[in-house]
Amino acid sequence: MGPGKKDVINHIIESNWNNYSEEEKIRIIHDAADLEPEQSIIAVLAGITSYQFSVRNEARKGLELIRLKISNFFSEYEDKEQYLKGMKVSASVCFRIYSLIRPDMTPKENNYYFTLLLDFEGKGPYFAYLAVYNETIPLGAMEQMMNTFSDYRRLALVDQYLQATPSARLKFGFSFIRLLKSIKQRDAVINFYAPLQQHKITEYTAVYINSWGEMFCRSFYSEKGFHSLEETKNDIMSRMVIKKFPLNTAYYFSKGVVR
Repeated sequence: MGPGKKDVINHIIESNWNNYSEEEKIRIIHDAADLEPEQSIIAVLAGITSYQFSVRNEARKGLELIRLKISNFFSEYEDKEQYLKGMKVSASVCFRIYSLIRPDMTPKENNYYFTLLLDFEGKGPYFAYLAVYNETIPLGAMEQMMNTFSDYRRLALVDQYLQATPSARLKFGFSFIRLLKSIKQRDAVINFYAPLQQHKITEYTAVYINSWGEMFCRSFYSEKGFHSLEETKNDIMSRMVIKKFPLNTAYYFSKGVVR
């Protein structure tokens, strides 16, 4: 792809997209695959809502390619430079997706973009949470959508909520407590956070809900560190003087790691 192709594609999409034929739109989206994700997303999003199936299909292929490219930035968590670049690229791509969400959209459209954001590594879940926080997606609509989501996607959203300010947590507390309680698979928790581990866990926070629906939060630090999530779970049970977590208890681990 020539050095000026990026500007040409951007100009075509921003000014004349609707004037191009089906074949020309497919070619533009296909050619955009050679660009960096933050550029190729412009062509992909132009085609994703097309009434022409072949254009939408090509756009979906391009979207998956972008997602995989961003995911590759996070494949080696010890590479800080790659991680930071991945976060920057993810933020650029996901902001464009986020900006398409509008309150007057159909539930199907909102569901599509909301789900899409949760599937992007890096900043995707942040922008999904932002859509809820800014009430672009109503809280009730979010709860309905999450009923059909995997535990992994639910964790991605809960993770953003637990990083929010105290006022935001108070505002959305009841909804996210219900969401946290709905996460039943402990393996999902481990699989969600396991890639974030590097050398050892030195600090962790466990957020758990008892059988009465009360949420508790405990943070601990150990100079010795923990080498697995199972060790952190055993440690918190020891500190709380319990032999096991109660049945139907959802729990979450967030940790600081040695970098």
